[in-house]
Amino acid sequence: MIGAHCGSDDEIISGALISYTNLEEWAFVPTIRSETSANVDHFVLSIPILAKSLFTVNETFPFRKLELLVGVESSQRRGAFSAQARGYFECEFLGLLSVRTVKSVVRQLGNLLSILEGQATYATRIRLLMGSEPRPPVAELFQVPNAQALPSSIHGPLMPLSFKTLAEYTASLFASWFTNEELLGPVYKPATQHDVSQRTAARDIFPLSDARYRNISPQSVWRHIHVEGFL
Repeated sequence: MIGAHCGSDDEIISGALISYTNLEEWAFVPTIRSETSANVDHFVLSIPILAKSLFTVNETFPFRKLELLVGVESSQRRGAFSAQARGYFECEFLGLLSVRTVKSVVRQLGNLLSILEGQATYATRIRLLMGSEPRPPVAELFQVPNAQALPSSIHGPLMPLSFKTLAEYTASLFASWFTNEELLGPVYKPATQHDVSQRTAARDIFPLSDARYRNISPQSVWRHIHVEGFL
């Protein structure tokens, strides 16, 4: 094992493989099938060797290609066999990115998945491709979520917008999410002095006895929702 130090602003990362909590449930497609066997006393499990591509986003900053793949991770030991679906995003960036920028991309992709899954989503594994060589070195990026516990498991049918629900619109949705990042802005942002002045003027128009304006102080820090459509 060989390690090297790199600063958060060193642009050395050409791609990444990223897994998230409940990603397999959100993108669920049948991967393991039971089939009949010539021997009536046995059944056959059909397990794909290669991962299946569900959708691809091309030439959308910061990606040259963003692809969601689902495969099967299997293991066999004496007296035991296990197989589990694994989903992950394969990212190829338009240029070399810094660790700081990649962490922002991971967070932004997770934010979209949180909306689609209906609960907080965190990256469970981040594997970085270092450099632009044909077979670049691989490094693991470890980070701890800012939460006491990871989100609980949730089934795809209970999610607001699963991959099955979005269907052919999935790729365009993910592309629009990154294309319109600057237009979206934060969901919550502190009100400006202009916002406070508008509310003060409203209090002069309506009676102070109005329940909507009771216990409101002009010195309060106001917040308002600032959401732009991205579809």
